[in-house]
Amino acid sequence: MNFLTKLTFVLIFSLWLSSCNNEKDKPKEPAADTTAKTEVIQKKADGPIIILNWGPNFTKAGQDFNVQDNGESALWFNVQNGTRNTVVYWDTQQLVSNSDTLATIITASVPKNLYRKPGDVRLHLRDTLTGNTSMNVVFIIN
Repeated sequence: MNFLTKLTFVLIFSLWLSSCNNEKDKPKEPAADTTAKTEVIQKKADGPIIILNWGPNFTKAGQDFNVQDNGESALWFNVQNGTRNTVVYWDTQQLVSNSDTLATIITASVPKNLYRKPGDVRLHLRDTLTGNTSMNVVFIIN
């Protein structure tokens, strides 16, 4: 057998072998569901809420602070063991609060009437579902 005949035989055999492993002969896997929505799983807090950092921590009486696009003053808290149910308390008054998806940043709007007069205000965070709370921090109004 000459070289050309051998090469032809090898090519024909290769084509035949590849046709045996053709993709269309394999069973199809179900297509991935590309419309599935991502769900945020609420993590369970592992203990008391810990305030890692927060701000602002002072203002002058009647002076707006950390003003948001809607004109309201706001506080922010970087926390550990927060949940989507964590809210901010201004002394004993619960503020309108929000959290990021992972509940590591908690924010709260502060109505103007709460910082009109000088004084020290105790702030703390509380999980409205579990009752877990943070230690107090002090907001100073000069």
